[in-house]
Amino acid sequence: MAIVICRDFLDMDLRVELKNFEPPVDVVINPDHSVDFYAPNDWNGEELTTFRATDPSGALIEDIITVLVKPINDPPIIRNVPNLVIRYDQDYKFDVTPYIFDEDTSNEELVLTTSDPENIRIDEDNHLGIILNYPYRPDIPYTDTVNLTISDESNSSYQIITVQVKDNVPPVMVKEFKEIVLIEDVAKIGALNLYDHFSDADSSVLYFKVINNEKVTVNINVSGRVDIQGAGNIGALVQVVDVKNVKLLNTGIPQ
Repeated sequence: MAIVICRDFLDMDLRVELKNFEPPVDVVINPDHSVDFYAPNDWNGEELTTFRATDPSGALIEDIITVLVKPINDPPIIRNVPNLVIRYDQDYKFDVTPYIFDEDTSNEELVLTTSDPENIRIDEDNHLGIILNYPYRPDIPYTDTVNLTISDESNSSYQIITVQVKDNVPPVMVKEFKEIVLIEDVAKIGALNLYDHFSDADSSVLYFKVINNEKVTVNINVSGRVDIQGAGNIGALVQVVDVKNVKLLNTGIPQ
């Protein structure tokens, strides 16, 4: 956006400057005295900007203008949802919340739908969670392709995942995580042992992986012991895989 802010009909040699200006709005005064305004992405609000115009004799004038950046409705984003491996005729709960992002709409206002409501229903206790239950088929193992769509009042986006149905029992969570509190820049060695939290009916060996831990350093030892270091109220997700590649995913470690 550009405007011409000041003109002196007796003397066109004006010096125009900004006074009492602070980000986030970026203001650029061009050589012809027009002004460009730039607002950062995903920011809206109101800023006051003072302009001063001075002619060669030292006479000046100041004025304050209000810069109002109006919000727009950004579409929700769903990404990085993993492909799922489940057992037939058995409910499998999966929380999609950690894979959904919206800058200007709360999670409570978002709506999750799937392209396969016959085999995937929305969790009554978590409107951003799904419960999968696929029937037995003679051609087991078999694979289904599913669209997960997240919507706000006017926009939507989707991600395609695959669901593989097998006869293997997936790992289960047997103990909930408690909150882990860290001091900044101080690691917590042996914060927990994942074998205390997960079990598998037909496999004594589990493989653990951490995902979505951008600001937390999580080290999982071969024994299942977890070392954590990080700052801020940031969590991580643990992916658990047994020897037959059945996955229990998105179980959060609170941080």
